[in-house]
Amino acid sequence: MKFAKPHIYFWITGLMILLLTLIIYKSDDEIVINVHDTYFIIAYSHLGKIFSFLFTFIGLIYFLSKKIKLHKFLTTTHTLISIGCFIFYIIGQLYYNFKPVRKNSNFPLFDDLSNKNIFLSFIFFLFVLVQLLLLINLVLSLVKLLLNRKK
Repeated sequence: MKFAKPHIYFWITGLMILLLTLIIYKSDDEIVINVHDTYFIIAYSHLGKIFSFLFTFIGLIYFLSKKIKLHKFLTTTHTLISIGCFIFYIIGQLYYNFKPVRKNSNFPLFDDLSNKNIFLSFIFFLFVLVQLLLLINLVLSLVKLLLNRKK
């Protein structure tokens, strides 16, 4: 598969996220993140719109940087891991939403909430971390372009 136009992949993914958010999630569906004694409650619809905007914005960055010769390996790695985070998020949502409740547990919802929080935290951390590849790619390519212009 050729990754000549990564902005197309990001725009398609952003559109898919927006459509899935509008079709699947109701306004009262929320994600609950428990950190020690604090609960963060975020509506899935808001989360989907934010990530749709992020993917579209990343696609815009790639579109605007067409004249800069970006490193192919960093671009491919960034694209695959970023879109892979979205795919693993969908798989995780399907797993945790359709998982049967354990009968031996006294608090089955608490057990699933803890595992789901770890999974979502890992996906979010990986997504944020891989965005550094985009910044590194842009900086390295700009420095290389400026050094070549000076010669």
